[in-house]
Amino acid sequence: MAENENIETTDDFEIKVEEGWSPVHIEEGIYDAALMKLEMMKDVTVKDPKTQETKVIDMLKWTFMVRVDPSGEEEDVELQATSSYKFTSNSKAFGWSEKLLGRKIAVGEQFKPSDLTGKMCQVVVEDDDREFNNEKTVVSKITKVMPPKKPKGKKKGD
Repeated sequence: MAENENIETTDDFEIKVEEGWSPVHIEEGIYDAALMKLEMMKDVTVKDPKTQETKVIDMLKWTFMVRVDPSGEEEDVELQATSSYKFTSNSKAFGWSEKLLGRKIAVGEQFKPSDLTGKMCQVVVEDDDREFNNEKTVVSKITKVMPPKKPKGKKKGD
């Protein structure tokens, strides 16, 4: 505690409450979407679901704009998903990237987030039970990314 003796403290300050992240919930289903942003989050502490041990890893944060109403009358919804930064042929990030690019990715190939952003796809959205501020709530979670729908009238091979 001796090293903190010279730190100045005060109890004369104001706390401003700001709007925080709000849980988003839409019906479970398959939706048209576009990847808007792909960011790396460094040194994220996670709990291994198998061993329950905590570890620090780098992760990717995927931000999708999801078309809830095909007619466009309702506003699109932003949903985020995460994956490990580890990029191997059996990882979520690898599979999602192939679906967004619309092609196979070769081992050793390199690309940037900008190669993926703006790409159309379909996403599978499922309910996920969470707890926020000691209240249980249901939020929407992207569990799968698929290629975009083929335009009507097009046959495979066209």
